[in-house]
Amino acid sequence: MFAGSGALGLEAASNGAGRVVLLEKDRQSAASILAVIAKLQAQDTVQCLAVDAFVWAQQVNETFDVVFIDPPFALSLHQKAVQAALPHLKKDGFLYLENESEIPDDMLSKWGLQAVRRGRAGAVYYLLCVRSIG
Repeated sequence: MFAGSGALGLEAASNGAGRVVLLEKDRQSAASILAVIAKLQAQDTVQCLAVDAFVWAQQVNETFDVVFIDPPFALSLHQKAVQAALPHLKKDGFLYLENESEIPDDMLSKWGLQAVRRGRAGAVYYLLCVRSIG
């Protein structure tokens, strides 16, 4: 969700993901991603859709092993994005989140998630989560 440059999804594909769906609302960004996909000849593995991630999530029933959520930080879309993504996450799947600040465990718990790994890369905090047990 919120593909941006497409880097996370393209990296997943280069590391063996069988199918990658990138959702990017900004048409220019989506066009740039599509150009990279074509240059890499990755059309069989990577698909980029110029759509609103929330609209797409309501219309599609596909599930994934991993869902990457990297929304524009200023818009505070994390909770809404997690709620939209959970129905598309396989039972034992992982949800990857990036944010400008750490997301506390109590907030994750309210969202139905539990962090299994967290860290920081420069100014970005990241989390790898699974569904909470129980």
